[in-house]
Amino acid sequence: MKLKPLNPENNNSIIFGNSHSGLHYWIGLLSNGHDYFIGQSFRSPATGRLRSICILPELILENITARLSVFHFDRERSQCREKLAETVLTLQTCDAKSWASFNSLDLELERDKDYCFKIDCNDGKMMAVAECAWNNAPGCSDGAEWVGHSANTDGHFFAGFGLTFLAEIRAN
Repeated sequence: MKLKPLNPENNNSIIFGNSHSGLHYWIGLLSNGHDYFIGQSFRSPATGRLRSICILPELILENITARLSVFHFDRERSQCREKLAETVLTLQTCDAKSWASFNSLDLELERDKDYCFKIDCNDGKMMAVAECAWNNAPGCSDGAEWVGHSANTDGHFFAGFGLTFLAEIRAN
């Protein structure tokens, strides 16, 4: 994960993640009747407050409410643990191909601890979220993409793919 200050006036803010894309994954209610979600595991690069997580919606078919949940992550077992925070964001069709920011997290993260987040939209609608294969984004292989659906809520983690996301931590 590449680290950089958010802006020169605030050296305590760190942005990390994967800004590369090339593929997309559909979330929401698909024709098979399952609600699909996507997420990402990551290791926190600093101790501080998680201010926001941004994703890149590729296509939004109709206005949609998306929910982002953050969890502790057990890397050895590839399992999410207790939920730490949750926030919602309403997206419009015109928001496609622009960064969508989930704010109001205000969650304390610890350096080198593992976390994961997931995005779902259980309102009967769908959107495509950008992702990429790690071989297309050198240096971004610290986490694993998490996908699942309403009949498989534990989902699966894939180390060869990554969600396109950026996160901001206000370092202590």
